[in-house]
Amino acid sequence: IVGGFANCIDPLPQPGQQNWIYTTQSDGLIVLGGTSGTRTFSLTHIHWKATDGQGRILALSQRLVATISDSTLDSGYSAGDGGNLSMTGPNVTLIIDDGSSLINGVSGGNGGGVACSGGGTIGLLSGNVADNNASGNGGGLYLDGCTLNSFAGQTGDPTCPVSPGQQ
Repeated sequence: IVGGFANCIDPLPQPGQQNWIYTTQSDGLIVLGGTSGTRTFSLTHIHWKATDGQGRILALSQRLVATISDSTLDSGYSAGDGGNLSMTGPNVTLIIDDGSSLINGVSGGNGGGVACSGGGTIGLLSGNVADNNASGNGGGLYLDGCTLNSFAGQTGDPTCPVSPGQQ
């Protein structure tokens, strides 16, 4: 999903422009990866807001590499885990890049911003997870058997931890 267009005739996305999507359902978008091969999903130049805290914005599972780039997930809500975003399974990778924000998420369980369970990987290249709240654990991020790789100030492979001596 690519936004960033000021109007319907723009040939390319405009720098710094985010198009808005509003969610008013229990789950804004459920993305299922492949059962044998890995699929990809990307969200670029989008500000996705759950109006009045009505529903989780993204649910990711199976064999999937999802990239959130220059986008905002805002005000998602789940009575369970993962207010803004939930990811389940060992073959799910989430890449947060290009100044993306996961903000104002609320979870009745764990992970107001992001809840990851079952062994997935999160690569935080450039962005933030802030101002989220969970009734359980992990207001911003909740990792249950998952890996978080943070690459503050550098680019790299988000599925590979930083080597000793690198920043």
